[in-house]
Amino acid sequence: MARSMRWDCERQGCFNIKKRLKLQMFDECFPGKIGFGDIDGIVEINGNVLVIEGKGFGAPLPTGQRIMFERMTAAGGVTVFVVELDAETMVVSAVTECHKGKWAKRAEMALEGLRSRVKAWAGMAKANRRPGAQKPKQPGEPGYLDSIPPQPLGLDPQGGAAWTGKAKS
Repeated sequence: MARSMRWDCERQGCFNIKKRLKLQMFDECFPGKIGFGDIDGIVEINGNVLVIEGKGFGAPLPTGQRIMFERMTAAGGVTVFVVELDAETMVVSAVTECHKGKWAKRAEMALEGLRSRVKAWAGMAKANRRPGAQKPKQPGEPGYLDSIPPQPLGLDPQGGAAWTGKAKS
């Protein structure tokens, strides 16, 4: 099942302006140069997490991001692929992987090579449930609604989402 971006910039305007969080609004909340960043892609299967972070050809990974990825992956269960690419055309030139806090050697590859690595990761993740990753409950199973995380049910008077802690019934 293909999942493409469902935003039409021609019709709806620039996505970055209209919909992307303005993370700089939180810069003063953190000490020094620390601030929120974004992750380009993230997926979870059986408690295993794969992060894809895109960088332009030859663009260095900022020190803070490198440290964060090393720490995120140190305990296992999280793998990061830093992909050198042209995001507009999806021309990929290389991938560097971080797993268990260690960086593999940069591997030159095209998009199909990256797709193969992602498929191999997905196969591993499907076959290896991480401790604590419980099988999701299905509709009709006892406790199904208790397993659904809180959902926004409406707007509060200040215009933000009102969270009740229970899913809408």
